[in-house]
Amino acid sequence: MEGDGASRPLTLLLEAEGAQSRLFPRVLDVPRRSNFFQRVIAVVHAHMSEGAIVEESAMLPDRESGTLREVDVVIKVSKPYETVVSIEATSTTQSQSSKRRRANVEWVERMLGKHASLPTNLLVLVSETGFTQEAMRKATARGALALTPEDLDETDLSDEALRRFSAMTTLRQTHFRPTRIRARLKVVTRAGNIEVINTSRGSATVFLDTGQALSSLDALAQARFANDWDDLVDSLNLGSLADGELQEVTLDFGVTRAVINGVSHALSVELSHFRDLGDSGPALLLSLEFQCTLQVSRTDIDMRTQKLGDIYFASGRGTIDLGEITAVRTWRKGQAWITDEIRIDPQDGSLKPHRLIAHTTRPIIPKQGPNA
Repeated sequence: MEGDGASRPLTLLLEAEGAQSRLFPRVLDVPRRSNFFQRVIAVVHAHMSEGAIVEESAMLPDRESGTLREVDVVIKVSKPYETVVSIEATSTTQSQSSKRRRANVEWVERMLGKHASLPTNLLVLVSETGFTQEAMRKATARGALALTPEDLDETDLSDEALRRFSAMTTLRQTHFRPTRIRARLKVVTRAGNIEVINTSRGSATVFLDTGQALSSLDALAQARFANDWDDLVDSLNLGSLADGELQEVTLDFGVTRAVINGVSHALSVELSHFRDLGDSGPALLLSLEFQCTLQVSRTDIDMRTQKLGDIYFASGRGTIDLGEITAVRTWRKGQAWITDEIRIDPQDGSLKPHRLIAHTTRPIIPKQGPNA
């Protein structure tokens, strides 16, 4: 998948009463043309590459042409020595039928040729539908690792933990979408007066003390719900709401400063955005509170369990009102924990493609006893 690459977001934290809470999580920006299988493989390797830097749709320099080439997944390991593992994934179908075909030698040769001039130490080729014998021989002869996901067999299911993992055939995703957002801001004007602003102008911009625009009020509210929704479900008692149900909530943001790439900044708003004040100029933001209506959206995702080498994973996709969601669950034999990750491709462009909306870990075998 070739492309111009994607911009990388700033690392942004918000300070609230002395504590730091992440506002925007790590986002893997992925071109919309990448397919479901490629995204699943990327998430699987990200989960299983502890201590490494994993980048999806990474750009590597071509030492011959001087251009950047896009690679599906790049894993960079620094210990015991620097190693670049490049992963290319393909899911092929016949052009005029729904019959799926195996990756052929032409695709393998194309990938081998591409990476011959890239800083790739190990090339991993993953085909959802397998490889032809010729393609497999070519990859092996050139030192590439060719892998195909396999369905589980009776030998796999003899392990209790793996039986539990494979029995998790459904993942229920609950999403709360804030609508009709209203903000309550406490600010200090240039004259030293403290003002309280109640506004529904979600497009109003919050600025850093450098004068750089940080975000709109609406985006701040959306980000808070997107990144902290697990805690909010519990604290606001939202778990009992039915699909499609609306709930009015108030959320105290408690924001005083922003930390960007390790540097702390004061926040401000431009008073001219709020016409009813009859004032203008920057005003220091002291606190921020949101009132909004949450709409509940639920979907059950059917998960298919497979193995890739010694990695077991389950994947599926579904649709909520915001767009299509991709769910991936991973586990390696011998591990005590499994990892679930859910990403979304919004239909309206309100969030970046393949946006992370949930990432959780839990025991593969639940604890027993009174303290479980």
